[in-house]
Amino acid sequence: MANEVKLLPLSHVHLEILRNWRNADRIRMQMEYTNRITPEQQVIWFNSLNHGRDYYFIIYYKKEPIGLTHLNQKNTEEQFAYCGLFIAKEEYIGTGISLAASLLLLDLAFQQLNLQYVLAKVKNSNQIAIDYNHKLGFIPHSSASEQFTWYKLNFTEYDARRSQLEELSRYI
Repeated sequence: MANEVKLLPLSHVHLEILRNWRNADRIRMQMEYTNRITPEQQVIWFNSLNHGRDYYFIIYYKKEPIGLTHLNQKNTEEQFAYCGLFIAKEEYIGTGISLAASLLLLDLAFQQLNLQYVLAKVKNSNQIAIDYNHKLGFIPHSSASEQFTWYKLNFTEYDARRSQLEELSRYI
C-alpha cells in the first residue's frame, strides 16, 4: 500500500476539489477557520502561497486524489515549519494511507529541507488526531488558543522512530 501513495504538488487544477473537501463538515469542523470557503477565497489563498516556503500536496492513492498534506511557513532561521494532513475520502480513513503520506512529508521536512522540527496545530477535542500525532512522535508543545494545541516533532525523535514507522506502513 505505502508504495501506491504519492504526494503531488497542489496546483490550480486541484483547487475546486480541495475546496469541496475543506468545506465538508467532517473536515471543516476540525479547523480553526470553520466558515465555508468560497471559490474566490480559495484562489486568493492559493495565490498567496510562497512556493519557496509553502509546500502543499494532494495525497494520491492508486492515482486517485484522496487528501491533502502540507508544510507551510517554513522558517529558515529557526529551521521549522507548520504541518498538517487530512484524508478527505472517508473510505481511506484508518487504512494506513495517512501514515505513508506522513512519512513522505516528514522525510521532505527532515531529510531534504533539513528542518529541526515541525509543528502541528490540533483541535483539543480531536482525540483521533492527537493519538495519531502521538504515534508519529509529536508531543504537546504550547497552547495555540483555547481550542487548539501545538504539537512538536523534532528531527531526533522522528529519526529514532522512522524505521519502525516505515515497517508499520508496509503492513497496514
